[in-house]
Amino acid sequence: METRQAYIMERLRIAKEPVSGNALAEELNVSSRTIRNLIKQLNASLKAYGAAIESRRGSGYQLIIYDSRAFAKWADGTKRQKEAQGDRDGRKRWIIEFLVDHTYLKLDRAADQLYVSRSTLSQDLKALKPILGKYGLSLKSKPNYGIYIDGEEYDFRLFLLNEGPKKEADPALVRLIHEWAGQTGVVLRGDGIAEIARYIQIARRRNAAGHPLKTLPFDPGCLRNEAEFEWSGRMLKSLSEEAPPLTAGDRLFLTMLIIKHRVTSMVYPNDLADAGGLADLTEAVTDLLEQRLALRPTKEWRQYFIRHLLPALKRARYGLVAKNEMLEEIKKQYPHAFDLALQAIDLIKDRFGITLSEDEAGFLALHLQQAREARLEKIPVAIVCTSGIASAQILKKKVEGLYGNRLQITGLYDSGALKDKIGRHCRLILSTVPLPDDVGCPVLVVHPLLTADDQIKIQTAIKSSDRSPLKPPLFFRDVTFRSPTDAIVFLAGAVIRNGYAPEELLALTLKRERVSPTAFGGNMALPHPAEPCGYETVLAVALLNKPMDWGPDRQKVELVFLLSVKKGNDRDLDDIYERLLLIMERPALQKKALQLDGFSAFQRFWEQLDAVR
Repeated sequence: METRQAYIMERLRIAKEPVSGNALAEELNVSSRTIRNLIKQLNASLKAYGAAIESRRGSGYQLIIYDSRAFAKWADGTKRQKEAQGDRDGRKRWIIEFLVDHTYLKLDRAADQLYVSRSTLSQDLKALKPILGKYGLSLKSKPNYGIYIDGEEYDFRLFLLNEGPKKEADPALVRLIHEWAGQTGVVLRGDGIAEIARYIQIARRRNAAGHPLKTLPFDPGCLRNEAEFEWSGRMLKSLSEEAPPLTAGDRLFLTMLIIKHRVTSMVYPNDLADAGGLADLTEAVTDLLEQRLALRPTKEWRQYFIRHLLPALKRARYGLVAKNEMLEEIKKQYPHAFDLALQAIDLIKDRFGITLSEDEAGFLALHLQQAREARLEKIPVAIVCTSGIASAQILKKKVEGLYGNRLQITGLYDSGALKDKIGRHCRLILSTVPLPDDVGCPVLVVHPLLTADDQIKIQTAIKSSDRSPLKPPLFFRDVTFRSPTDAIVFLAGAVIRNGYAPEELLALTLKRERVSPTAFGGNMALPHPAEPCGYETVLAVALLNKPMDWGPDRQKVELVFLLSVKKGNDRDLDDIYERLLLIMERPALQKKALQLDGFSAFQRFWEQLDAVR
């Protein structure tokens, strides 16, 4: 449609009354005869789209729309044509859209429609060739017909899906797919439903143009055995019967898209129990988790992990890539979990010969991080109330509801039973009244109903505990070592085994010890790696049951602190060093530390060093 035709259409579309031919001729600076010819050409085009420009005797021309849905398609095509006039990307989108519905594209006609020269359009097509090449497609020319895309229909549909205009999917179609997903219990990634809807729209247009999908680049028998094939059949039944039907080939393509975007299934179908050795594989990956994280994942976590891993393996089988938009953020936020995911992927490759992508590693890392967070210690907390057992129970319920996964309530007490009953069994006190300073551990004064400010204080206390370099699985008392190397191997092994540092920690710590012994006096040794390599900064503590010799000077050591610093650490380590130096300089503190009977007691001792300083 040329510029003058576009002007006439827009003028008539917005006009509330008929517009005279003389008015149109004056506005376009042409003759009335030219206006009649232009309207005749427009009517020839509009006939197939449920509209016409009618002449009203004595009044002028008026646009009449008989079929609004058909005319909307014409208007949409005109809009894309206008957009394509401006830039190469726009023209490429127009070309791709044209070839969805037509086999051939005549350059001269396309150049006229886009208001560009044939040379410009040829350059646009040249820029399109390498993109087509990625899908095994090429541009060819047939005399008297025009340009066409040569290649398999399957590859062309992949090209349209991935490189074609990302138009908003039909809302009604998206709603139907949502309903299907809810009925089958299939969970798809956010962009999955939109891509499935776009494919259905593409398939309908290609089928209507006489280009059905007949073959796939692999044996379709494998896909027909997948649970997703059954689900795709249900999806096709739920689609509107008024629309052009989809073929058996479309069902196979939809099966692949469900596999590509499927996160997991909310149900527990039998095929998840042991699909292609999946149960054995999950056991192997779980063994790795147990070794590196010192935990045995729960039955629920194991089932969920299986249900996620199955679609990931299927995607790899069919060469499908699920783009992980969060990949870089996952690497940044959960470096250790991502490292474990890469190891799990290596295990999968060795055991099954299946290669998973880095994007899949990112998805797996989220599940591994969930398992890792499950082992976060619960902080023992005592609740003190003076206003009666009812208010104490209310506060207890509030705390359990909000922080049950991080706080372990050791008991309810009145303010008269503090040191003897509380001090040895908790690391934090939540009290409705102020308490003496010498109660033995930090106190947060809160309201029985936990106000917003109270919740902020508790969250801060939890975060402070998480930032502490002391961790329960890294605390040992009454141990004996034959040599500094034995002590370093034992403590570094605990740090590595519990997932706080990679295996190189041991080699780097022994390397540092060879440079110079780390027993600096004060009955203490402070081994550490030659360079930071940890996933987070932690302190492994060993309280010996008898003194040992450390280094060539045979310095006596009874306390060993192995410090593993986070790689790229941006945290101020002065606080840790000041506390260690304080213990080193004061024999009374060393004696007190050696007499402590467990991790909680040592944690309180460490926190109380603030008051000593």
